[in-house]
Amino acid sequence: MLTAAWAARHNIIDASQLPDVEYQEVSADAITWRSEWLIFTATSDSLQLLTDNEAQVGPLRDVAIAVLRSLPDTPVIALGINYAIHFAVGGRENAHKLADTIAPKDIWGDALPLGGLLGLTLQSNRPGLDAGRVTTRIEPSTLIPPNGFFVTVNDHYDLWRLEEPILSRDDVPSAPAPPTTIEAQWELGQGARVVAIEVLERVWNDSNRRATEIFEKAYSFTGQRP
Repeated sequence: MLTAAWAARHNIIDASQLPDVEYQEVSADAITWRSEWLIFTATSDSLQLLTDNEAQVGPLRDVAIAVLRSLPDTPVIALGINYAIHFAVGGRENAHKLADTIAPKDIWGDALPLGGLLGLTLQSNRPGLDAGRVTTRIEPSTLIPPNGFFVTVNDHYDLWRLEEPILSRDDVPSAPAPPTTIEAQWELGQGARVVAIEVLERVWNDSNRRATEIFEKAYSFTGQRP
């Protein structure tokens, strides 16, 4: 099981942190523990590494790479670099301005009287040849109501390369043919683990800048500067 002690043995966290580790879930199917700034969750089919400390965003990448390198027999099928932020906008007028900019209500007329934003999800492409997508969602914040918003960005990587960049919303990339044997599935997963490490090393800073740009753009719809 991927305990904090396992992480310390593989130099993923410092052994000096072990006495302060808090275990939040331990079961046959999942484990969640928290160290100084890292929240580590592993299930039978996924691994999630989180931090709520902005200063540790860079070290979080190093932890992800170290974990993948410490699990050479574990196949990988996809990678997500995800971001989330809650922010207040300073008043109802600013909140309505943001919501009405990204989801105009006037176009609905009497069909939706006094309509309001519950949530908006957008999908976009990235420059380059990494297959995947960027999914952004914005909705009212449950932590700072009534004038706050919650924005998430999921920078998803399918861990295979496009033959050419996507230049239109109508372009549909052709995915590789799925493996037909267990051995081929295993080899694909092992290769994807290596690709995941390479992607983390190569795109982390660009991904972070892209998410920051999205957050700042969302806030700008209030008419204020971030």
